[in-house]
Amino acid sequence: KKIDEDKEAATGGGRLRKLITMHDAEEMIEKSSARQYLIEPWLPPASITQVYGYSGHGKSMFVQNAMAALAAGKKYFGPFEIMKPSKVLYLDFEMGMSTIARRLLEMRQVHGDTQDRLQIWTPFIDNHEMNLRTKEGLIELQGWVDSVKPDVVVVDTLRTAYAGLMENSADEWAKVNQLAVRLRNAGYAVILVHHSNKPTESGVGREAGSTNQLTVLETQIRVTQVYQDEDTARQNAAIHDDSYERPVWPSLSAKLAPDFSLYMV
Repeated sequence: KKIDEDKEAATGGGRLRKLITMHDAEEMIEKSSARQYLIEPWLPPASITQVYGYSGHGKSMFVQNAMAALAAGKKYFGPFEIMKPSKVLYLDFEMGMSTIARRLLEMRQVHGDTQDRLQIWTPFIDNHEMNLRTKEGLIELQGWVDSVKPDVVVVDTLRTAYAGLMENSADEWAKVNQLAVRLRNAGYAVILVHHSNKPTESGVGREAGSTNQLTVLETQIRVTQVYQDEDTARQNAAIHDDSYERPVWPSLSAKLAPDFSLYMV
């Protein structure tokens, strides 16, 4: 009996404990290289991505259209290649009903029907709040993830998902990181939409809050508008089109069908 007890203690009560050694390297490389990107080159499966930008500069529009193209099974989203149709759980904490409805109609016209592969949660959908700073909010999230079984989970935005988040606190961001890592380790690609700080003298504002938010990210994408007028670009902390070696407004306008014009770049 003593021997059996010693064996159980060594194995953690019957649990087989396995750690990584050098001999596992080849197998791990083979497994990771076999993973197809969801959207190449910035969204692999089981990853954490942050998309950030100023309010009104199109960060949510960028993510929503990327997810619509992914869910619809388009071959490309702009210059990015999509490997296969994937299911998305989009947690939208900010947009109202009419805005979401209008955006969905626009995206269907552009990308086609996403069927049930793009599913959006909002606070008004069933009158259940989801504050991810609380235990109850995390339980609510777990319920939706278990129900949808998505390939991608989008949190838009962190500021509203974590109501009362003290953005300059490293400890507060540790809670955000913990949830993102748990979702990633469960096999989901995680996209966190976040706000920018006020612009600096150079006109560029970094992501708002403690740098502790960067510790678990694999990819960070900054979304900023491009204006043809230099003064307008400066006033809006945006990019002046002439700062590019090849200005983007003329090159994109040249690709439009007749009677169409660009609204925003």
